[in-house]
Parts: sequence; structure tokens; C-alpha cells
Amino acid sequence: MRALPLNIKTGKLKEIVSKDGGSMVLIPAGEFIMGSAQGPDSFENECPRHKVFLSAYYIDKYAVTVGQYRKFCAETGREMPSEPSWVWQDTHPVVNVFWDDATAYANHYGKRLPTEAEWEKAARAGSATSYCFGDAESDLKDYAWYSANSNRQTHPVGTRKPNAFGLYDMHGNALEWCSDWFDANYYSSSPASNPKGPDSGLNRVARGGCWFGSATDYCRSAVRSGYFLVHVDSNIGFRCACSP
Repeated sequence: MRALPLNIKTGKLKEIVSKDGGSMVLIPAGEFIMGSAQGPDSFENECPRHKVFLSAYYIDKYAVTVGQYRKFCAETGREMPSEPSWVWQDTHPVVNVFWDDATAYANHYGKRLPTEAEWEKAARAGSATSYCFGDAESDLKDYAWYSANSNRQTHPVGTRKPNAFGLYDMHGNALEWCSDWFDANYYSSSPASNPKGPDSGLNRVARGGCWFGSATDYCRSAVRSGYFLVHVDSNIGFRCACSP
């Protein structure tokens, strides 16, 4: 069996440190409810709500930072993405990253981008509500940098509250690329076990809230978007996953 991409082991492998120096959290195998029930706050592409089984996997505790991505560029001879208006700060999530470059980063360190289902299970952290902490939008400011509190820029990762899995910034700061092709109707035919998205498409999935996103339209656990592979924006970053 291929070895885990880790340098340090802690506890019962509930957390590992991967080759890029970032902590990864174990998400246990099991079922969760993915998507949204039809209602005034949900979008059609979040429906129908459906049960999904996922095998165990690890996912980054934090989004990949500017400092981590800068190290990757130095190791591979790549150029840094275009700088956002607030200039690069090493502790912030890296943004303006193409999907292919995010995938290359993950592969370089023996990891991969999470599937859309893996991302949502990690974001929900056992919840079935709009947010990992419940349905009260008034509490979102404690967990996320978004339009109401971000001052229209990213912030250092890990400076809001974590969810029950110990993951940070799943509801805000920067959108995050996933491995799946995007299909607005995919949930109607999605496999019940370890779905990986459609076989082809025009756009890739990005999940999570971001610094300019509103609470309801961007930051809910079920919100999903699709972007061209060559789309870059100061609201899109990524985190990595790996399979034990």
C-alpha cells in the first residue's frame, strides 16, 4: 500500500503533517446527507438532498497559504499567480490559482484535490444545517470571513472558529477548487458511494464561501459553483486531500 505523504504522526493518525508542512485531519468513513432540501434559500443545483457514503480520507486543516504556494513555486520553477489588490501575505490563503495549478500543487506533495462530496462532508462536520454550527446567520461572523466582516480581502487562515472536525475557513475567506467536473443536475444521478462527479464537463467545481460572498448565496455548506479551468479570481484558492 502506498505510504501516506506525512512527516509526523500524532495521536491515532487523527492528524498528520504532509510534505508541504500543512496539517491534515482524518475524516472518518461513513454516510452523510449531501445537498439541500428545496426551499427559499437553496439553489436548484443543490437538490435533491441525498445520502452519500464516503471512505475515510484526510483533508487539509487550513486552505493552502501564500507562503506554502510560494515554496511550491520555488521548488518547481513556476511563477506565483497574479497578486490581489491587498498584496501577497504569507499567512493568507493563496488566490488567483488556476485549477490545473492547484492540481499540480497537490500532486507535487503526494496529495490531490478533494472531491465535491469530500469537501461538503468535511464542511458539514456532522451537521445537516445551513452552516456547520446551525442555521443562525448571525453566528457566521465567528466562523468565516465574508462580505459582512472581511473588509473586502482575505485574512490569515485559522483566525475564525473551526468546525467540529477542527477545520478552518470552510465557510469563507476563499472559495476552494474541487476535483469534480460541474454538472448542475448531477445530484439526481449521483452514485451513493464515493461519488467523483461527471466524467466530463466544461467547468470544475469550487466550494465554500469567500471574502466578498454573502452568507446565504455563498457561505452555506451546500452551495456549489462551477468555473472554467482557466478562471482565476481573487476569491478562489484550494485545500488538498489524500486517501489513507
